[in-house]
Amino acid sequence: MTAPATHPSALPNPGVLLPAYPGAELARGREGWRAWLDVAVGVAFAASIGFMCMRAGTLFFSGVGWIPVITWESVWLIAAIMCAPLMPSAIQHDISWRSTLEGLKLDWPELFYATWVLGIYAAHIGMIRLDAGPIALALSVGIAEEFIFRVLLVGWLVGRISAPAALTVSSVVFGMAHLHEFSVVGFASIIPQTAGGFMLGAIYLRTRNPIAPILAHAYWDFPYFMVMGMGVRGGSTAGGGPTLMEIVPWLVFIVYGLWLVRHGIVTAGRADPVGCTCDSCGGERPARVSGFSST
Repeated sequence: MTAPATHPSALPNPGVLLPAYPGAELARGREGWRAWLDVAVGVAFAASIGFMCMRAGTLFFSGVGWIPVITWESVWLIAAIMCAPLMPSAIQHDISWRSTLEGLKLDWPELFYATWVLGIYAAHIGMIRLDAGPIALALSVGIAEEFIFRVLLVGWLVGRISAPAALTVSSVVFGMAHLHEFSVVGFASIIPQTAGGFMLGAIYLRTRNPIAPILAHAYWDFPYFMVMGMGVRGGSTAGGGPTLMEIVPWLVFIVYGLWLVRHGIVTAGRADPVGCTCDSCGGERPARVSGFSST
């Protein structure tokens, strides 16, 4: 008997498979306004947690030292974890070294870009400072934001809409959470966060493991926190918005993210991704799809 072909995006020999919400497949059966109502509720819930906590951190903890800021990040992470049962995920997580390394490998464009930025910032201050404060804050921010905007929000959305739509909605919400002012420059300034969130979300869906996006997010934030610790403040739009050449790489990241989920993704209780008609699937399209289209 011939063994079935392996799906192009399948992850064989998974590690610790955490249980997904049993009703995720039932939620996918909803169509039309009911599905989009679910989407709106999930977006409002995740956005309210993220926006309020991030804004509170900016208003009350700016310049007060590393420990209070890290503590605040930990507090709203705990709050988000406690609220997780209200937004059950449709993803069956694969927590393993293999899937973590696979995620980091898939994130090579963003890691390469972050390394380039780290070099620029290091040249600005004359060194690379590996102080505990910036490293701990980068990790705490990465864990908190990835849990809310990827594990909670993306996991909720893919139980209701296609993977590209879920990535688009979640990345826009993630970008808006970083908005400093309502202006053309302000919106242009969150393009990196929006595109970066899209790519991290695609890697999360592809590997079913949030650890690689957390580490990549922390590495992305570390150069900024390293410079901020030297007395340089960022996040302002006073210097103007990004140039076209600065925006292009981030738009490429969005295209790359779409490419990562081109074969569909793994949802609750499935061993292989769904939502494509590749040869290994035998040209059969499942009744419930989490790829580029639905039936």
